[in-house]
Amino acid sequence: MAIDQPLYIVMFVEGEYDKLLKDIVVPSIIKVEPTIDPSRHIFLIRGSDPDPERFDWAGMTDYMPYKELMRLRIERYEKVLQRLPLDSKVLFLDCDIIATSPFKQEILHYLDHYDFVMQSSYIAGIW
Repeated sequence: MAIDQPLYIVMFVEGEYDKLLKDIVVPSIIKVEPTIDPSRHIFLIRGSDPDPERFDWAGMTDYMPYKELMRLRIERYEKVLQRLPLDSKVLFLDCDIIATSPFKQEILHYLDHYDFVMQSSYIAGIW
């Protein structure tokens, strides 16, 4: 594993989270991991067009529209994977994860040894 090896980051954004991503999340990643080029290595994918009437569904796992949104997220993840080289290392992040310290080397190390890793307790915020 080489630190200059690309780590692709994919984040699914819905509703009002666009501003959080652009103003806080992506800059936090770039600050702690300057080798991650946001124009080449970070993919922001949308669930749908922003809807000002929609409320925040975070944590509403029993709500059917939320379940549909999470299913759509997996579909969109798959489409991004189809565009990347087969041996790519990809980090899927929730759109509200803020980077506070370097993480790339650790993630690349895990992905050298495992096909898939997930945040503890099966929380889907970090894959």
